Amino acid sequence: LLDVYDYYCSTLLSKFSRKVTVSQGIADEYKNKYNEDFKIFKSYPVQELIESEKKIDIDKSNINLIHHGGCLPNRSIEKLIEFGGKMGKGYHLYLMLVWLDESYYKSVCKLASKFENVTILEPVDFQEIIPFISQFDIGIHFLEDIEGQHAVSLPNKFFEFVAAGLMLLVTGSQEMIKETRHHKLGLAYEGVSDLNKLEQDLKRVDRSQIEIFRRNTRKTAPLFDFGKQFEELEQDLSL
Repeated sequence: LLDVYDYYCSTLLSKFSRKVTVSQGIADEYKNKYNEDFKIFKSYPVQELIESEKKIDIDKSNINLIHHGGCLPNRSIEKLIEFGGKMGKGYHLYLMLVWLDESYYKSVCKLASKFENVTILEPVDFQEIIPFISQFDIGIHFLEDIEGQHAVSLPNKFFEFVAAGLMLLVTGSQEMIKETRHHKLGLAYEGVSDLNKLEQDLKRVDRSQIEIFRRNTRKTAPLFDFGKQFEELEQDLSL
């Protein structure tokens, strides 16, 4: 499959006068491998489609963390649960998972059940994600220190965390790390090999600092609105 993809890129990319991709990391890969320039258009949320009245009972005396996405073995879900358990009293990790492999999902639920402060949630509809997760304090996304697609992509959940006004705690995705550090949205790490360090660092962040990060995300969110960015893309591409 990779050979087929390489063949089409090598033979067809030069035939397109305008090309678009979703992150700077991917654009850099196209430039390095095929010497082709790409315009960046990230996976911006469409604010007009965001609506939800779904709420859950959350103990606001805790610092509440939320992770949402696919329940897949390459998403470091087990380490995420272990990390949530290590945080202990005063912290609660919620996982809103979409599963494809039932046996793996059940193993994740079994592991989560060992910790009083880790809860598995039923997923909400796509347009409900942003308002639903805005109930929490911190959006968390773990990936191993990896190479390839995940390392250079900028997934939807980054923009959903930002649009929801959450502090971010991210690892592994170079694009998420870069954006988080640039806009001062939270804590960002190359990988998840040292859970003790992540635990210690997060416990040093008090509520006033969390609120500073959240103010930064709310201030950053308008920069990532689909409508505004699409207008700029139209101008750049002369559509």
